[in-house]
Amino acid sequence: MIELGEFDFIVSSLAIHHLGLRGKAALFKYIYEHLSTEGHFVNIDVILPPSEVMEGWYFDLWNRWMKQMIERIDIKDDTAEDVIRRYKSLFNMNKQDTVEAQLNVLKGAGFLDVDCYYKHGMFAVFGGRK
Repeated sequence: MIELGEFDFIVSSLAIHHLGLRGKAALFKYIYEHLSTEGHFVNIDVILPPSEVMEGWYFDLWNRWMKQMIERIDIKDDTAEDVIRRYKSLFNMNKQDTVEAQLNVLKGAGFLDVDCYYKHGMFAVFGGRK
């Protein structure tokens, strides 16, 4: 097994949502243990909406954003709707949790100054420091 040292900064992007909350808790603890003093962890990922109403709004935001991007690069198809359809079809692979639940798990792992730094619909940037 490779022995990891300590890191000043650890980041993850669009990966941890494949773990359930218990898996996230174990990973966050592992990350915490490999951060140097004052080291930071940032996670950029999709999150679970807190309600069905919010889910509809989040998907609408995502759909409108994708359509704007598609227009900018001049793609002529139903790519935005197709991406959302494919995302929803991967429900068994995607194990999102709410921002609140993940912030609590980070705190439980020992992280300080835990916060959500940015959020747009179902996309969030959050983390903490050792």
